[in-house]
Amino acid sequence: MTSPPPCPSLWPLDAPSGLLLRAPTLASMKRVGRQPRQSRLELRFSLYAILLLAISSVLGNEAPTLRRSKVVGAAALRLRGASSGVAGETPTSDAIHVADDEDEPVEDYDLVVIGGGSGGLACAQEAARLGKKVAVCDFVRPSPAGSSWGLGGTCVNVGCIPKKLMHQAALLGAAVRDARAYGWETTAEDSPLDHSWPALVQGVQMHIKSQNFGYRSALMTADVEYINSFATLQEGGKEVLCRDGDGEVRRLRARAVVVATGGRPRYLDKIPGGRDLVISSDDLFSLPKAPGKTLCIGGGYIALECAGLLHGLGMDAHVMVRSRPLREFDCHMGDLVAERMASLGVKFLHKAVPVAIERAPGDGGRLRVTWKDMSQGPSGEHHTDEYDTVLVAVGRRAETKGMGLEDVGVELHPASGKIVTGEDEATSVPGVYAIGDVAHGRPELHPAS
Repeated sequence: MTSPPPCPSLWPLDAPSGLLLRAPTLASMKRVGRQPRQSRLELRFSLYAILLLAISSVLGNEAPTLRRSKVVGAAALRLRGASSGVAGETPTSDAIHVADDEDEPVEDYDLVVIGGGSGGLACAQEAARLGKKVAVCDFVRPSPAGSSWGLGGTCVNVGCIPKKLMHQAALLGAAVRDARAYGWETTAEDSPLDHSWPALVQGVQMHIKSQNFGYRSALMTADVEYINSFATLQEGGKEVLCRDGDGEVRRLRARAVVVATGGRPRYLDKIPGGRDLVISSDDLFSLPKAPGKTLCIGGGYIALECAGLLHGLGMDAHVMVRSRPLREFDCHMGDLVAERMASLGVKFLHKAVPVAIERAPGDGGRLRVTWKDMSQGPSGEHHTDEYDTVLVAVGRRAETKGMGLEDVGVELHPASGKIVTGEDEATSVPGVYAIGDVAHGRPELHPAS
């Protein structure tokens, strides 16, 4: 089978060619599972919706909620009837039931997936390929610093993808500095390279928006309904209450519910300033200005990756480690990584525990961090230093708060806070399943997809 032609880029024409990554084409997305030929009405609606999404993605705004608008919502209902073989008619009475104690109708689905990340999207599209009626509920609660993002989950928006693009930017800078030894006549050997953080962030964010658009288009092609609302389980896990950012409510009844909400960063809630004055990996890749002198608190791979890319982009990067670097990995390899980073210029504070984070005096907006030196035991001395940015990377927690899981009987692990599942991903409530990072004892990160 020949590859489809590339889709025109959603990037501005002057975007760096090295980052000019393209959105998937509809033809390539149909490889997930071809649906019957659309009627002219369905095709017209799909093209109209995709056009709106493309315009919204380029402008950087949230796309219109198509199914909640009066005009397009009516078209969506007609399409649902058309997909049942009766073009132009509204759904039959067994498609929507009115709850006895609620004003909102209850809409029936075979599967409702809560969470629009790697695992949730893969699950929803596979179920739709098997002929099931599927909806995906995805809603990103803003970080303490106010960051939020679109469809696709952590990896696409605030994880692997932007991290790799910024690492590539750092590697390109190193390559330019090394080029003179290979005969390239670049800038003077002792002159520093100029790097524009805002230009990098703009390019990264434009690529992410193109990915968001691609995922939404893929769901439309697979006939999966995307609902940009926060989902709460009710009625013993048989119903899902969806509330969007404007407070509008929808009620869904599902034969099965899959929770795939992943995790979010932990914060230093036990020390002053440990939440309201810091950022996390949820915020780094969309910062409007360069973070400057940055302290990365944590010894895991997220802290080391962030410190490494910031150092490569010319920032003064520091890492505060409580025990040892990369303690979840091979001990010897963790030490080698830290030693190599230190030899390149990243500064490490070993055996250090933060005590307080506060604003430094003056108008510079800097942060004063106080920490305890634990190398001499619990009574170690206190030290302070000032930073432009403090990034917290001390682990992640399951995203389960406020979803009504415990109210309907879903068992959460007392230590991890994740959902307890069996070998078949089933929870303690029949018909409710959990996959990915939110499930206790399961492989974390991208392998869930």
